[in-house]
Amino acid sequence: MNMYGFLAALPALLGLAGFVLHQLLGSRGSGDEVTKRIIDKLRRDAPGAMPLDARLKASQVQDLLKQSQSLQRIVGKQDFMLLQQALRQQFHISLMVYVLAIAFCALSVFLFVRQMESQKQLKLSSFSVIGTGSQADGLPVDHSPLQVSWKSAGDPEDFELYIENPQTGRRTEATRARSTDNKLQISPETFRPILTTRELGKANRLRVVAQAPKEAFTSDPFDLMVGLTVLTIIDDSGQLTVAAMIDNQRVPYYDFEARVRIPGRDPTAKGLVIGPSIPYQFVPTKIKNPRELDFSAPRGIYLGPSDTRLAKFDFLIDNGFVARSANR
Repeated sequence: MNMYGFLAALPALLGLAGFVLHQLLGSRGSGDEVTKRIIDKLRRDAPGAMPLDARLKASQVQDLLKQSQSLQRIVGKQDFMLLQQALRQQFHISLMVYVLAIAFCALSVFLFVRQMESQKQLKLSSFSVIGTGSQADGLPVDHSPLQVSWKSAGDPEDFELYIENPQTGRRTEATRARSTDNKLQISPETFRPILTTRELGKANRLRVVAQAPKEAFTSDPFDLMVGLTVLTIIDDSGQLTVAAMIDNQRVPYYDFEARVRIPGRDPTAKGLVIGPSIPYQFVPTKIKNPRELDFSAPRGIYLGPSDTRLAKFDFLIDNGFVARSANR
């Protein structure tokens, strides 16, 4: 039995213990002394009236006296009234003990049923949010998908999950989830509309909201960092441009260190390498040997000055230029 089961059973145990103690000790009250005194009087003053047993209960002595006026006179009116009063007190005490015992048992049943229902009811806890970008190393960054994880208890249920900005009250569109899946991936397109801070290296303070059929659960707030995208563009004429972008806009006056590489078709070839210094006013570079390059596998690495986990790479390469390069 776990702690909650013991606490649910405790009222019933107390009620049963009180009932047993009352049964064992309940007769040892003021009625005993009066009963003993009456029996002693009857033995002394009316020894042959009828057989008496010292083990008679107070209620039995009262019944005996009610049946005989002569015995009442021997006992005396005062002792007879005291006996009746003691019996009434015992009755009230017994009634109270029975009521309390029943009430304690009923409380235990109620707590046990409530405990069983609470075990079945869905509970979500221990929410965590990590970034799944290739360079994010688990850091939540706004240009990469987020993985929301949780622990669940109770019967499996479907629920709706949101990302919420507590400062504005805005939420993402609901995503349906199953409690036993214990994780869900959220795309940047889903949470981007609720973001207000758009300065590189700063963060939006967000939280997870899980709306179950009967209850809502929320996570502790977490910081979603504002990241940058190192965008490499090769246009139809073969001009290559590299820029640091946030929300499809160039980061103002941002010089950074990075290497962009387009490998050669021949594994031994050097390919095309841009960097490591990428100035804000990057001068477009004309690709001179496009036939020797493999445009299907460009690569990039960010070196600074910002946290390297905040950067991701994106490549926009004109398909027409690639096709013409292959036919040359």
